[in-house]
Amino acid sequence: MAVKVHNIKKHEFKNVRHCNQWLSSLKAYAFPTIGKMPVDSVEPAHIEHILEEIWITKTETVTRVRQRMAAVFDYALAKGARTLSNPANWKGCMEFLLPEPTKVKEGAARALELAILWAMRSGEVRALTWAEVDLDRKLITIPEEKMKNEREHVIPLSTAAIGVLKRTKTQKNKLKIPSDYVFPNRKDTL
Repeated sequence: MAVKVHNIKKHEFKNVRHCNQWLSSLKAYAFPTIGKMPVDSVEPAHIEHILEEIWITKTETVTRVRQRMAAVFDYALAKGARTLSNPANWKGCMEFLLPEPTKVKEGAARALELAILWAMRSGEVRALTWAEVDLDRKLITIPEEKMKNEREHVIPLSTAAIGVLKRTKTQKNKLKIPSDYVFPNRKDTL
């Protein structure tokens, strides 16, 4: 079905690279899980499994993969090969299983913003936990075991950095992400 949809859609692409990516992204991400399944037996849980591992780290790519899978299931519905609803639709299905893509992108942007404000390496920002953040005292304390020189490192926070951390905490609470990391993904670190 995916190949049939690609053959129909390929005439719409202005860019050859995008045309090739349409099918190759499905081969890379969807086919290993659902590629050999009958189109009518794929359920939302299968789609969630495909998407959830990289939803946080590769949001743009996996959003496109979800849209492409939805197109394949819409085609199957139109052809009568599928009688159940589209398991890859965002509205009414995936929106209840995964965080909003635009909200996820905000987290990555905040991590970058904090790295710039701190003048720290991205790995240090990605490994930051809420236990190391003291918003009341306006400090971050990196424990000695995380530091190359094996000494505790205390970082005073600017007003801008505090703003980033507060917005990040609010987003984490809204999305109900159960992680001690300030900038978590499905595996708890970026």
